[in-house]
Amino acid sequence: MLRLTGPPYTPEYFRLWGWYAWMDSSKAARELGYSFRPLEETLARYQW
Repeated sequence: MLRLTGPPYTPEYFRLWGWYAWMDSSKAARELGYSFRPLEETLARYQW
């Protein structure tokens, strides 16, 4: 039987424990050319 499960530690777990998780996207930017859009631009794409 195939069961889909999430990763053992998600940001929700850290918040429940009162911990903070910091992520670094520099590797994605360096190796894949990934870049982030400004928050305002991202939110403008959706009709809330």
